[in-house]
Amino acid sequence: MSEAAIPESSGATRIKSKITELSADKIPAVAEVDDHGKRVRGAAPKFIQGLQDVELHEGEMAAVAGRTYRRKKRSHAKEFPVTAEAVQQKTTKTIEEIRHIIESRNRSLCQPKFIVRPRSKKQIEEGKSLRLKTAISANPGCFISWDKNGIVLETGNKYSMHNDGDFYYLEIHRVNDTDSAFYNCTATNSLGIATASSEVEVL
Repeated sequence: MSEAAIPESSGATRIKSKITELSADKIPAVAEVDDHGKRVRGAAPKFIQGLQDVELHEGEMAAVAGRTYRRKKRSHAKEFPVTAEAVQQKTTKTIEEIRHIIESRNRSLCQPKFIVRPRSKKQIEEGKSLRLKTAISANPGCFISWDKNGIVLETGNKYSMHNDGDFYYLEIHRVNDTDSAFYNCTATNSLGIATASSEVEVL
């Protein structure tokens, strides 16, 4: 801060107070603490909004106010590790919810409906095995078939088809480039028909 006396024609003297921005090289660095409790050297403070010149009558007072900006630190208080048990519980709950939906719908006569559809597009590396899953509601019960580009599939060395209640699965073993195709699941009963498809791409 610098001060200079300026004579006035009225005989009064005013003090011109000029507040300048502090130079960063004249301010000691501030020590901070990282997330592990270790002290690290922080950057010198700087003004977010610059100061302005003001003029005061002699004997008057001026106050300069401001607030310090503090960098927010990452908090780990609400982060919890995801365990295999938690994932299993969530998956089990989802399956139970799906079974409840199917059971409720099947209390009345209804045509087939896919409650769970296979992924619309699936990429898989050559040599691995692939499983497509569906869940179907139908009353009366429905007939399920799987096909590859319109050719009906049968259980054998290459394909496995099975069900667990209202969940139906198609497994393709040791895929290769010839297995890249559209796979369709068709459900049929006396009231109607429903189809779900998945495009499989072997990389």
